[in-house]
Amino acid sequence: MLIKNFKPFEGQHCETTATGSLLLHLGINLSEPMLFGLGEGLNFIIWNMKTMDFPFIGGRIKTDLLTQNISYKGILKTSKEIIKWFKRSKDVEGDFKTTAMLMEKAGTGGALFRNLYRDFLKESYQILKVEEIKESHEMFVDIARLWRAVSKLFIKAGDTKDIEYIYRASEMLVEISNKEKKAMNILFLIKYFP
Repeated sequence: MLIKNFKPFEGQHCETTATGSLLLHLGINLSEPMLFGLGEGLNFIIWNMKTMDFPFIGGRIKTDLLTQNISYKGILKTSKEIIKWFKRSKDVEGDFKTTAMLMEKAGTGGALFRNLYRDFLKESYQILKVEEIKESHEMFVDIARLWRAVSKLFIKAGDTKDIEYIYRASEMLVEISNKEKKAMNILFLIKYFP
């Protein structure tokens, strides 16, 4: 079917781009961070199977499963798993540099979707003026910075094959886990009645 005057939505993530295109055609113009945040898509997963060359690290979840907020536990687990992964890897350079690229450039909007979520919180605060949202936004500014730092450490580990970069990334993941848990708990406890 040919849709006349269809203007595509320009985004970084496939689901928000598709949703944005459909809504834009209906005259509803929302930013990509708002689409992402309203879709409750932020999460974290480490998927490690014996049949895979290296674990998959992802930052997205099926819609409507966020509140079941599990991501921080996976991040904490990953802080230990990346050390084991480095030690058993047959291709440290390929494994860690590919993972860093997926975290930053594979439709995530950077920082494993945390940039999109940070910007969603900023827009939400501008609309709702709820101080807890502002507080969580400020925390996600730092969380996004830390995720980017982890991906840079993965690249350095790949370039140098030095496990010290993985130990530093592991420490950062513990910090990220704590910060994400705190930020999500703040959002979960909001009592907002317009």
